[in-house]
Amino acid sequence: CYSHAVGAIWESRGFTVVPTLRWRSLEDISFVTSGIPLGGTIALSNYGARRNPSERHVFQSGAEQILKILKPNHVLLYGSLDTTLQSLFDKHTRVIAYRSPIDILRVARCARGEPPVTPALF
Repeated sequence: CYSHAVGAIWESRGFTVVPTLRWRSLEDISFVTSGIPLGGTIALSNYGARRNPSERHVFQSGAEQILKILKPNHVLLYGSLDTTLQSLFDKHTRVIAYRSPIDILRVARCARGEPPVTPALF
């Protein structure tokens, strides 16, 4: 895979590399975890997989499998961290969540009592 090769080259040149794992089905998990060191830091993103219940299920189930396989010390999550995901991560590792710009805007609008923003407005 191209991203694994680039990561290996950067690592060999002294850069810190945080592997980003992405999957479309649970059958992809063994492939995306191959060659990733155990106990390190990984990056995941659930951005775009939150509205569709089947995609949300694939993300949550895949994340759980990945946490059991790799046993990462830290997970960098780009996207939203709901209570289900928070409890999943709390069982296995420490998570640092980075909200997307649309999530930040939604929270700000809600705090001001304004109607929620939908992607159709952008």
